[in-house]
Amino acid sequence: MRCQVRCDLSYITECQQSKEPTMRAAIISVLILAIPLAAVGGWYLARTSSDQAEADRFVDWTRQQKMVPVKFVVTAPANTKEGQILYICGSAPTLGAWQEDAGVPMTKGPDGKWTATVEVMSGLEHAFKVNRGTWSTVEIDKDDKDIPDRKFVADKENTVVTADVIDWRDHGNTVPGRITLTGEVRQHAKFHSDLLAIDHTLRVYLPPGYSDEANEARRYPVLYMHDGQNLFDEKSSFAGIEWKVDEAAQKLIESGKIEPIIIVGIYNGGEYRTSEFTPGPLASGSEPAQGENYCKFVAEQVKPFIDQQYRTMPDTQHTAIAGSSLGGLITLAIVKAYPDTFGRVAVLTPWLQLNGKPITAAIGEDLSFLKGRKLWIDMGDKPGANYPKGADPIKDAQAFAAKLQASGLESGRDFTYTEIPGGTHDETAWQGRIEQVLVHLFGK
Repeated sequence: MRCQVRCDLSYITECQQSKEPTMRAAIISVLILAIPLAAVGGWYLARTSSDQAEADRFVDWTRQQKMVPVKFVVTAPANTKEGQILYICGSAPTLGAWQEDAGVPMTKGPDGKWTATVEVMSGLEHAFKVNRGTWSTVEIDKDDKDIPDRKFVADKENTVVTADVIDWRDHGNTVPGRITLTGEVRQHAKFHSDLLAIDHTLRVYLPPGYSDEANEARRYPVLYMHDGQNLFDEKSSFAGIEWKVDEAAQKLIESGKIEPIIIVGIYNGGEYRTSEFTPGPLASGSEPAQGENYCKFVAEQVKPFIDQQYRTMPDTQHTAIAGSSLGGLITLAIVKAYPDTFGRVAVLTPWLQLNGKPITAAIGEDLSFLKGRKLWIDMGDKPGANYPKGADPIKDAQAFAAKLQASGLESGRDFTYTEIPGGTHDETAWQGRIEQVLVHLFGK
C-alpha cells in the first residue's frame, strides 16, 4: 500500500490569496498531517521491501546450489546382528532432517560394507550420524559417549563419504523407538512461511485441564522454544534424547509449583538451522544468514497464529521464549528485535560468539533491553565439540553477565546466572535442569 501526497501549487496559491482563513488553515493542517504520513509510508515500504529482498536472495541462493549424488560407505561393528539395517540420518531433507523415521536405509554388500547413495545440495556443509533405525541405536565412541556430528561438503559430483562405526548405544541390542509424549500435545505440521526456505512443524503442549469445559474461558501464559523436535518426544528427538519438557511441566503444574502454561516447540530447519539461528552481523560470509527472518517468523507469524488458535495471554508479561546452544543466541536476538513481545527469557549454554565475533556484534554492547524481565542464563564447562573452537564458554558467559550488570541489570532481580560444573552441551544436560528453568520463569 503506497501513501501518496498530491500538492497542486496553483490551488494552494489561490487559497493563500483568499480571504478565507479557515480554508488556509485547513490546507496547512492537511499538509502537516500528510507529509509525515508519506514519510512513514515510505519507511514501511522500504523496510518491507528489504525483508522480502533478503528472503528472495536466500531462496535464489539455494536454487543456485544444485543437487549432487553422495555415496556413503559405512563399516559396522562386530556386534551388529544379522537382519538389522543401518540408516544414514542427517541434517539435509534428503537425509531425513534428523528425524529417525525418515533416515536413508543402507544396503550391505558382499564385502560387509554398507552403502547408500543420496542427492544433497552442493556447496553446503551437511551433518549426519549412523543408526539402526532409532536414535536409541545411534553410533557411539569407544567410551560409550556420543560422537560429534559427522560432517561433509558435497562440492563435486560423486562425492564419497566413509564412516567406521565403533559401537552402538545399545551395544547391538535392538531397542525400538518410543513415543514419549506426556499430557495433551497437538501438532501443526509444516507451518509455512515465505520468509524461510522450508516449512517448520509446531508442537504445542497444553496444560492439564485446558480442554475441560470448566476452563473454557481461562487463558494461559505461553513459552516458545526452539528445536521443537527435541522437547517432548524421544521418537522425534535428535539422538533419541528429549528434554522431557512436557513431563517437567506436567509435574510442576500438578504439584502447584508453577502456573499452568502452554509450551510451543518450533522445529528447527534441519540443514538450515545454523543459517536461521545466525544474525546477519555474525555470519561467516559463506552463506546468507537468516537470523533476522527467523526472528520475524517467530514474533510476527508463529506467535499471532498461536494467539489465534489457543487461549493465550498474549501480553509481554505472560510471553516467554527459551533456547539452547545456537537457539540461545537467536533467543537473545529475538528479544532485542521484539522487546515488547517477550517478557520472560531463558538461554541454556548459549553460543555467545560465532565465527570469531561476540554476540554483542549482533545485539549491541548495551544490554539494558533485557532489564525488567525474568532472565535465566546458564553455562556448563564442558561444551563439547560443537562449541566454537578455541573459545572458553565459562569466560564468555562471565563476560556476558558482567555486561548485563554494566547495563544496569541486577543479579538476582533482573537475571539469574548459573555455572554448571561438568555441565555438557546436550539434551541430557538440558533435561536435567529444565524444571529449574520453568520454576524460574513461571514459579508461583
